Amino acid sequence: MQAALEISFYVLAAVFAIGVLMVLVLVKDVFFHGRFTAMLPAVKRVPTTSLEAVRGVLKELKSAYATARGPERDTIAYEIKHLEHRISTLEDKTYIDQSDYYDAAKAREKAWREWRALHEEARQGGYRKRRELRTLLDEKKAAYRQLEREVDEEFHRAVARDSLTLEELRSQGVLDPGVLRPEEPTAAAASGVAQPGDAQPPPEEATPAGWGQRASNWSTPLPVYPPAASGQLRQTDMALPDLPKTERTYTDPTFSLSELQNGLMSGVDLSLSSFAEVAFVGVHRYQDCTFIGTDLRRIELNRVEGALHVFQECDFRGASFAQSTLSGVVFRRCNLANTHWRGARLDRVKLEQCRLDDIHWEGVDLGRCIVSEDMLAGADYSQAGRPPHNDPAAEGAPAPAAQPGPPRQEPVPDSRRPVADTAQEGRTQPASP
Repeated sequence: MQAALEISFYVLAAVFAIGVLMVLVLVKDVFFHGRFTAMLPAVKRVPTTSLEAVRGVLKELKSAYATARGPERDTIAYEIKHLEHRISTLEDKTYIDQSDYYDAAKAREKAWREWRALHEEARQGGYRKRRELRTLLDEKKAAYRQLEREVDEEFHRAVARDSLTLEELRSQGVLDPGVLRPEEPTAAAASGVAQPGDAQPPPEEATPAGWGQRASNWSTPLPVYPPAASGQLRQTDMALPDLPKTERTYTDPTFSLSELQNGLMSGVDLSLSSFAEVAFVGVHRYQDCTFIGTDLRRIELNRVEGALHVFQECDFRGASFAQSTLSGVVFRRCNLANTHWRGARLDRVKLEQCRLDDIHWEGVDLGRCIVSEDMLAGADYSQAGRPPHNDPAAEGAPAPAAQPGPPRQEPVPDSRRPVADTAQEGRTQPASP
């Protein structure tokens, strides 16, 4: 009996000691930052729906290219090259759109590691060490929680940007290229009857003599043949130097050079392409570009305050500016031979050392244009509504320079009149152009 009581006492004492020890461990975990329990969340992958959609279209185009023949094959090849450049640009855009999220995730991981390292330092130190680090631990924890919220916000922003990019690609027709949609002939087209909405042949000035390829020598005669439509041309294509830009139809409503380096287009061949009815916005500057046979009918190139549009050493042989609007434009050392200007509206246009052989000025008012002295005698302005402003045959030709006379005597101010009236009396009116 005595032995049983002793054994029970020892067992009870051991249980009590274990309980006290567990309570002490619990108190330490609660009040002195025990084991670090915060887990670092995994970095979620931001969806790239827009990029995957364009890659899917590229895959379809390559499949169609494998079975296509003739001109259709060339058209699809152009679309494939264009889409490959577009994907490269889209990859860069996707990286930029998602960079804020991944940067925030890296900052969150760094804050978590600093918080954990400080927690371990406090856990292994004595009571005084833990007391000193308690405030700093709370600050590290608060910084980590703030970064957690920022990571969630940046993730939702990246998803929203991807959705907007997808909608933009759809609106631009990138995800539904026309070469993948077979054209079904209508009953009227099958019968051969022309409908009012059918495309009509271009006017006479749209296919002038002089259509041809790029020529390094302007004196070389140009072959005569109609332009071929071999694909579309878009604003984004102008920043891609390896993409061919000849015999294309520009499909965007506006055209700008703002995205090019220094806002200058240099050495680009746009021969036989069509920019009809396109608004040229911003400042336009071109150097050594080729516009042979280019369709520039009904374009709008309006004057920009404080700047001039400049075409320098460009080849426009056979191009058409019919019914176009040009204001504040300088053509410098350009070849304008055999160009068509019927119905064009020109305002403050200057031609410097340009070639004007066989140019068509039917009904064009050149009264607000200036040509360099070397072009006055060699060009024929008989078809124009009015000759250039500085042409001696023009009604508004500038008068010869006045001979120098005696110095002008200023009127003596009258003390009975205000000074403003005296200044107004001595002011001369400018001569009208």
